[in-house]
Order: sequence, then C-alpha cells, then structure tokens
Amino acid sequence: MAHKYVGMPQWNIKGFLCGKCYSQKINEHYPGEHVRVSMDKK
Repeated sequence: MAHKYVGMPQWNIKGFLCGKCYSQKINEHYPGEHVRVSMDKK
C-alpha cells in the first residue's frame, strides 16, 4: 500500500484503507460528484 488512508470515525473501520477502498467509502457515505484536487506543491 503506497499511501494509507484513515477512515472517518462514523465508518467504524479499524486500521488503514487503500486509495480505492477510501474512495469507495467516500462515495457510499457522501453521494454526489466529488472533485479531486492535488495538494502537491510544485
């Protein structure tokens, strides 16, 4: 797992999530269109 995501407390998930699983949970709990933004500084 290149990056570990921590789930929201209301998800009741212990441990870390991969990016794919985190995105899936976001879509389940917060329906609608989500705009991804890059926080990387160049």
